[in-house]
Parts: sequence; C-alpha cells; structure tokens
Amino acid sequence: MIYEAHNSTDDQLKFYRLEDFSWHPHLHKNLEVIFCCSGSVQVSINGTVCVLTAGRGAVIPPNAVHSFLTENACVFYVIQAGLQNARDVAQLFRDRVPSGYTFRVDDDMLRQLDSTFAIEKRSRFDEKALLYWAVGAFVRENTFAQRRPADTELLTRAIRYVQDHFREPLTLEEVARHLGYSYSYVSKQIKQGLGMSFSGFLTEYRVGYARVLLSEGETSISRAALQSGFGSIRNFNRAFLHVTGETPRAYQKSKKGVDKAEKMLLELEQS
Repeated sequence: MIYEAHNSTDDQLKFYRLEDFSWHPHLHKNLEVIFCCSGSVQVSINGTVCVLTAGRGAVIPPNAVHSFLTENACVFYVIQAGLQNARDVAQLFRDRVPSGYTFRVDDDMLRQLDSTFAIEKRSRFDEKALLYWAVGAFVRENTFAQRRPADTELLTRAIRYVQDHFREPLTLEEVARHLGYSYSYVSKQIKQGLGMSFSGFLTEYRVGYARVLLSEGETSISRAALQSGFGSIRNFNRAFLHVTGETPRAYQKSKKGVDKAEKMLLELEQS
C-alpha cells in the first residue's frame, strides 16, 4: 500500500492517458475517474473488484484503497481532481456509499476524451467538463445508501503520520496520542474510512513499500524488510505472503524492474 502525497493536493487537476498499466494498492485524498477505451483493466476499489472493458468507466472516491491490473492490452484515460476542483463530487461520498463504482462511457464521451487530450493547450474547464460528464453518468447508473461520515481530516492526518513513521515500531496508541484523540475514536475512523483496521493498514502500507523496493531489483529481501519497518524477516515473509499471495523471493524473481508507468509514479512519490 502506498499513500500518494502528490495526488492529495486540493488544487490538483490531472488528465492523462495510460496503456497496459498496473499499479499496487494505494490511496490518496483526490477523486479519480477512469475511462476504459480499449481492452480491459481490473480495478479494485475498497475491496470491490471492477473489470472495466471498452466503454466502461469507474469513479474512485477520495481516500479509497485501489489498484490496477492489466493482464492484456488496455488503454484508458484518468482524471484526478482535488477538493478545490470537485468539492461537490467528493461530497457524494462523504456520508453515502454507492451501489457500484462503474458507469457507461458512450461514444460521444470517448470522442470528446480523444479530442480533449489532443489539445496541446487545453484549459482546466475542458477537463472539468469531462469530469462532470462522467460523474453525471455515474450518478444516473448507481444508487446511494446512507452511512455515517468519516472524519476525513483526521483520516488524512493519520495516514500522513503512518507515511512518516512506518519504518519505526508504530502503534495505534502512538498515532492517537500524536493526533490528540482517543484510541477508540481513531480506530473507528480508520476502519470506517479505509475499510480495514489500523494494523491491517500498517501492514499493507509496509508491504506496498517493500514491493516497490523489490521491484527496482537493487534491494535484498532482508534490507527491504528492515527498510519497510518489519522487525524480523520471519514477520516480513508472513505478512508479504498474506497481502500479495506470494513470497518475497517469488515476487522478486517475477519482477525484472518497474515498467515505465510505475517508474513515473515512483519518481513522483519520491519528489
């Protein structure tokens, strides 16, 4: 699991095109919209797996744990928007949960995506028009059920604290004390906002960081374990197998280095 700080700024608005893209479980504060143009991509959103084929899209809420897996050729567009550019859209998910995350991308929308991306000096209004067009289709296709809203500010602060201290022996008691809230309240907000316990989140975050280190091909398994905050190789091996379904050694052998898209995102995260 990776917390992408570079995709968590309120004024952000990004529009880009990806081919044959896969990426580890991660989360960020910004809303994300995916438009599949050809092929298929498997998108996991808070544990719900959506297979997007040509003509389907998905809306990923703020702070949702998600990942991408492309097993065959696939081309899709992505729009990422911070609260400043999509506050009313983000509010859809504040106290409600959707029946699904996908929507239909019709031919007119696909043509507009292609033509907008081809504009060398497009404006933010062009990109926001596509964003709201997609959200309109998403709202028409899905229903919403009420839920108690998560404390998004607290959740963001907790995630950032984990990001800064995950290499250390970290406990929920320490996080709660740092944030100035009770243990039970912080535990509840993490469970409500991320759909997992604090220990589960911390383990997935550490394993996600280790996966990036191992993917680069220059870090040994023992060093990756220590740099990811695991106290022993045994605990690291057990956690890695539980999260990924394979051992660190098998994973390292299967990765010859990050692909171009992963390397781009990794460089952004480290900048």
